[in-house]
Amino acid sequence: MRPTDAEAWHGLGLALSSLGRWEEAVTAYERALEIDPGYAEAHNAVGIVLGGLGRLTEAGGHFRRATELRPDYAQAHNNWGLALARQGRIGEAVARFRTAVRFDPRYADAHNNLGVFLARQGHVDEAVAHLREALRLEPSHADARANLEKIVGPEK
Repeated sequence: MRPTDAEAWHGLGLALSSLGRWEEAVTAYERALEIDPGYAEAHNAVGIVLGGLGRLTEAGGHFRRATELRPDYAQAHNNWGLALARQGRIGEAVARFRTAVRFDPRYADAHNNLGVFLARQGHVDEAVAHLREALRLEPSHADARANLEKIVGPEK
């Protein structure tokens, strides 16, 4: 691997993440970002790992940067929403999930997350609509099914 190849470092980070070697993955992603600070996918990827390590503020910074670089990056908006929700910043999380589904209306995970946190805010009808949309898009989405059942009971 050439030490100046950001994509190769990003790929190494993905491989290390898949092996559960989190700190090494962070180092690989950071190396990719040293080479190419505008690499939105690497910002998103390191944000995911940092979030998993509980480093939520750092994770949020990377998700923010990914969305600045690619405003339509639905996955980064969704991941940022998850980091915000884990910090108890539910209103901000809902805004990120809304942005994710606006940019990618077929993103079932974002509809699921939006539904979950709308329900927590008491917006039950809208929550149910997003959970049903997640299931329409991905009928085997177990989390969306379980979340919907928590609100309306089992559907026939």
